[in-house]
Amino acid sequence: IAHLAGPSILQIARLRMQGYVDALQKHGLPLDESLIVYHDLTEENARLCARHLLDLPQPPEAIFAVNDPSALEVLLLAKQRGIKVPQDLGIVGFSNDPVSALIEPALTTVDQPVWEIGEQSALLLLEQLEQPKVEKRVLQTRLIVRESSRRRS
Repeated sequence: IAHLAGPSILQIARLRMQGYVDALQKHGLPLDESLIVYHDLTEENARLCARHLLDLPQPPEAIFAVNDPSALEVLLLAKQRGIKVPQDLGIVGFSNDPVSALIEPALTTVDQPVWEIGEQSALLLLEQLEQPKVEKRVLQTRLIVRESSRRRS
């Protein structure tokens, strides 16, 4: 399983990378650094990184992308190359972009509670104005399994 990672200077990208590493460890899978590529979150660079991964002598069986737009670039490239998703390549994104449910095959993604993130951010700001302190809140995500990661027999 490869990871199309975001820039390591972004904490959110580092946390998603850590989730990828933790998941590999949890399932007894080896961490192969050659299957991790970092990009600047632009569509063009996501395409270049996807091309790099799919051109490897032993391309990955699946790619976990830092966000849905990056995963969509992987899906587009796979389609252009005649790679069947999910039979030949599983793809998973992160963010549950509305388009992820509309494309074919629909994209498996990690849903983040965007409304709650905004709500909690506003509450934290108001609390900071009253009494400055460092506080961190972690909100729960959920995996939405769709066709892009389901192996068919």
